[in-house]
Amino acid sequence: MVDKLKVKEIDKSINYLKATMSYENLDLPDDMVKMLRRYLTNQCTNKEARENILKKYKSEKV
Repeated sequence: MVDKLKVKEIDKSINYLKATMSYENLDLPDDMVKMLRRYLTNQCTNKEARENILKKYKSEKV
């Protein structure tokens, strides 16, 4: 698992990302934040995170 100092750094980085996107009038979905947090705390692999994001946000063919 990840130690408390690492979790604090991850939270700080995610908050910075949210603030930056908000400043640019962009939205960061909560589920994307959760996936990012899971990846950064080693709860899922890069491949798993990528597949989940693509599955969730892939556009449907019309």
